[in-house]
Amino acid sequence: MKLQLPKGKITIRHRRMRNVYQCFAGNLYLLGASADYSDEAAQELVNQYDVPEGTVATIYGCKTPTEITIPISN
Repeated sequence: MKLQLPKGKITIRHRRMRNVYQCFAGNLYLLGASADYSDEAAQELVNQYDVPEGTVATIYGCKTPTEITIPISN
């Protein structure tokens, strides 16, 4: 059973002190949805939370913010 995704804009942010990408819904950190790379963090999000297909996430931590479509869970 997957967890319900909290309301809010989905962002994936690079945290320099931890050197990981972490997923957020609004300003709420999503537990367990973090990884060394942004695409891996997005996949962890899908593995643990009920993410609607086609959800867009903004990645911060690159030179410019980038938008991606969250992958579909297997």
